[in-house]
Amino acid sequence: RTGCRSWILFCYVERHVMARVMIVFGNMIEALGVKDQDPGSGQKTMTDHMIVFALWYVGVGVANIVAGYFSSALINISAERQASKVRRAYFRALLRQEVAWYDEISSGELTTRLSGDVEFSERWFVR
Repeated sequence: RTGCRSWILFCYVERHVMARVMIVFGNMIEALGVKDQDPGSGQKTMTDHMIVFALWYVGVGVANIVAGYFSSALINISAERQASKVRRAYFRALLRQEVAWYDEISSGELTTRLSGDVEFSERWFVR
């Protein structure tokens, strides 16, 4: 349950970071219009503005990488847990079958079906 909340949090952070990139980009374009002032006037030059924006982009990029990694990792962990639950339920259902049922189906078909169906559902959950 905690993993689900964490995944939602990291997805939110990742999307928020991408929105922040657009704000920083807009401010950077606006700063390009700033004329270089006399160095002794105490006002920021365009170079000073670009250094700040470069640092913002580095920070935003790192935050996006971290949030994206954890978001992806947590959704994969969740998918693995769901697949494990499906496998257990499928195996329990196999154990409840009558003995005659096993005579009709080969053991290779059972294992192939189990792994194929669970893998299909796991891929659906992740994508």
